[in-house]
Formats: sequence, C-alpha cells, structure tokens
Amino acid sequence: MKEQFYALPEDFLSDISFCNYCKGAPEKDVRYWTNWFKTHPEMAHIFREAEQLYKMIGVYDEGYQQAFGRFSNEIHTTIQPKRRPLNVRSVVAAATVLALVSVSLYYIMRPAGTTAIAQTSGPLYDTIDAGIGQVRSILLADSTTVVLNSQSRLLVPKDYNKHERKIVLAEGEAFFDVTHHANHPFTVKSKGVETRVLGTSFNIQAYTEKEGMRITLLTGSVSVHTGIAPQPILLKPDEQLTITADRTYAVQKVSAARYSKWINGELNFYEESLQDIAAILSSRYDVSFVFTDNRCRKELFTASFDKNVPLKKVLELLSISRNIHFVQKGDTVLINMR
Repeated sequence: MKEQFYALPEDFLSDISFCNYCKGAPEKDVRYWTNWFKTHPEMAHIFREAEQLYKMIGVYDEGYQQAFGRFSNEIHTTIQPKRRPLNVRSVVAAATVLALVSVSLYYIMRPAGTTAIAQTSGPLYDTIDAGIGQVRSILLADSTTVVLNSQSRLLVPKDYNKHERKIVLAEGEAFFDVTHHANHPFTVKSKGVETRVLGTSFNIQAYTEKEGMRITLLTGSVSVHTGIAPQPILLKPDEQLTITADRTYAVQKVSAARYSKWINGELNFYEESLQDIAAILSSRYDVSFVFTDNRCRKELFTASFDKNVPLKKVLELLSISRNIHFVQKGDTVLINMR
C-alpha cells in the first residue's frame, strides 16, 4: 500500500483504508494501520483524533467518506483565502467542534444495522504544549530537562523511564539536556527522524510550517536515524544536521550555542531564509505572513534580537537590510519587494 502524507484528522478520514481499519475489516487494512500507528508515534495524537472523529461523524461507508471529503474541500475553498493559514492544532479543534455538532445528526441518519466501534484505549502519551510566545521548561522522570519553544508540542509516554526513554517532538522546537544512563539511550522522534543519545545536550527545530528540520548538537554525541541516509549520522559538538523538505540532508559546522539562545527569549537567525523566519515569527507573535512576491521567500538573513522585542521593530530591521517591504494589517503581514 502506497503511503500518502497525513497531517490532519481529515487526511486519515479521506483514506478508505483508514475507515476500514476503524470498522475492523478487512484484515489487511487493520494490520496495515496497526503497524503504521506503532511506527509513527509522533502522529499518535492526530491518529486518535481521527479515530474519535470517525466514530462521532459516522464515516461508515464510501458515501459518507465522499461527503466528508466534499464538505472539507468546500470549507478550504470558501474560508482559507479570507483568514490566516491554520496550524494542525487549530484544525483539529475545529474538526472536533464539527464532529460534536454532527454527532446528533449521525444518530438520526446512520444506516440501519450499523454497529458501534469499540472505544479506543486511553492516551498513550502525556501531551505537553507551549503556547504562543511561551517558553516552557519540563523536568522528565529521569531528570532530563526539555525546554519547549513557542507553539511546540511534546509527547511523553505514560511509562517513560520504566523500560525505555523515548519521546516525540510532535511540533515545533525543543532543547534537550539529557541525563546520562548507559543502559537506557534517550530517543526523540520528530518528522520521522530519530535522534538517539546516552547523555548530551542538543536542539531540534521541526515546525510544521518550516521547510525540513535541523538538529544541532551542543555537547556529547548523538546518532540520527533519518530514514534517508544509508546509515545513522553521528554528530559531534558544534555540528548541525539539516534535512530539507525534499529529503536531502547535510552536516555542517556551526556555533551551536547560537541555536539555543531562544531559551532566554532571544531571536537569532543565521543565514535563515525569509520563509523560515516568517514561520518562526508567526509562532512567536501569533500573526500570519503572506508573500505577495515569491522572490522574497529565499532571501537570507543573519540577525539577532533581544528578548521581548516588538514585532514592528523586527520587521523594520529586516526591511532595512534588504529591499523588502512589510505591511501589517491586523494579524496578517504582507511581504513584497520594494
């Protein structure tokens, strides 16, 4: 079965094999999705949301599935141009509200003889979020410290540190200061990439809106299983692994400390594209960016800003260094060449 990209509950619900899994037949679909869930722990939250939405909306046959798909497309076609792009969490919340509104209608209209699906098990992970403009520090059971950047999400298994130390950075950016444990390596999974360590400190940036991801090592060593390199990539201090959206990768020497200054509220960009900077600023200041001229997207910037600097000041300084114009209208910032 060819695997497609799943980012939202509606992506799962538009896949007939996933709906078959929810129904419990045929066996090949049940087996496929059971294995898929085990190998994609970073998607556990969205996967469970899709299961719950399936039960509440009642996507029990192809007719329901097609209707849901058409309705979803109509929502995107009608609303998206008039409002800021939605991130995963806001779409999930909206879909959940839609499901709650739809549930009573389903019980009236569901096909005769339809049986209820067994309740899914409780959450396998504790979900920890950092809100807009928030930097949040978490102390795990093994005394490992994780610092989440704005609009980031961490999934920690309920049985963390009992048998193994595996967590998931489902969204955003995090700094990890890992307690050494020779017999229990520490593993972070994000965007299908696994980073394994014994005891070290490193930074992972993996925002959904940013192209690709990057892993920066401050101390110790890490082994990164990318799924695209023929063997694990070993990083040394002051090395950074960058994985692009088209699944290419490269390792370069950097000043690693620069890439964790956000912990103290600072903004630091080093040869960063304006498209990626826009994603970071969107997370920090809760605004959306619209490129009215695509030539701006690949412009590179190196800049540093102190804690609590206003967005207006950031945009002014970026504009001065390049021939780029920013116009803010409410919670939307338009970007074009001068």
